[in-house]
Amino acid sequence: MMRRTVLGVLLGQVASALSARTAAQDLISADEFWALYFGNRFLTLARTPKALTGEVRSDEVSGSMVDMVRPVATRQVQIPIEALRAYPFEDERFDIAAALAMPVEAAFLALTRAEYRYRDAAPFSPQRMQELAREAAAAQPGQSSVALTDVRRWLAERIEEPNALQDQVIAALIWFVGERRETGSAGELIRVLERSSHVVGAPEAQVLGSTAVDAAFNALWKINDKSCLPAVLDLMRRFDTTGRWKVAHLFERLLSQEHLLGARLLGDRYVDPAQWQRALSSARLLDPGAAARFDSSSLFWELRLLAARRMPSGNGTALQRLAADEVAPVRKAALKRLDDLGMP
Repeated sequence: MMRRTVLGVLLGQVASALSARTAAQDLISADEFWALYFGNRFLTLARTPKALTGEVRSDEVSGSMVDMVRPVATRQVQIPIEALRAYPFEDERFDIAAALAMPVEAAFLALTRAEYRYRDAAPFSPQRMQELAREAAAAQPGQSSVALTDVRRWLAERIEEPNALQDQVIAALIWFVGERRETGSAGELIRVLERSSHVVGAPEAQVLGSTAVDAAFNALWKINDKSCLPAVLDLMRRFDTTGRWKVAHLFERLLSQEHLLGARLLGDRYVDPAQWQRALSSARLLDPGAAARFDSSSLFWELRLLAARRMPSGNGTALQRLAADEVAPVRKAALKRLDDLGMP
């Protein structure tokens, strides 16, 4: 009862702090939209065939509970879909496909040589990531090649015997696994969350560091394995307030379609496991085909791109919709998938 009371008070503060709105919507450029998007500044966001509209914070935030309850000014913004479609999409923020095209072994080798192209920030500096990748590889004498299954195995071995000296290696390996965006990696990431300090009553000796845990949340967003979400929901029920907020933020990104399922929209339901249980039950996402079709209407272009790459045959309508997406990398992925499947 006390936990629910605290959560209610915190989310009441969110609603009060963010209640002021401007009557008119500011028309923004594509450059500004993407700065707001990648800066995690949207409190609300809605996508229609004609425009994207939303309420944004005046400062960049991480999505943490502390950030969200801090009062700041907000404004309403709008951008026509055609304005987004005209954006060049040439910078590395949109270059997911190039990263995935690099073989796992080449990507890991680039990490050990400090030659990796970082689209997303890693938990540590490139130099420290190089050191940690070398340390992980050095613990496997005689291994002449590296596959993703090897990296996941290295990660699993370290999770079972956590200590302060291993935490940074674990965080670096988690980040690399997330970069590959393969659904088969979810098991190790769930195991990391099970060793989180957010689990109420967790034995201190088994707890992993916060950097590794935060890296696991980020990696779960990147790999987008909908079949693991029931397990994440089970953990949410066992988590403390901060942990529930982090799970809600993950669900917000993985399950939003026409509207952003954020704290601004959901209020105190945002951190209620029952809210996300209902969302998961109605979406029915355990089948890979159903998950890809769901993501073809995601609010987040990254998930629409993955949907295009993962879409099974027999889903021409969804792929045709993605082939007309306002984000060029999504269009390109959908057209390639249509060609691979021999569909006009």
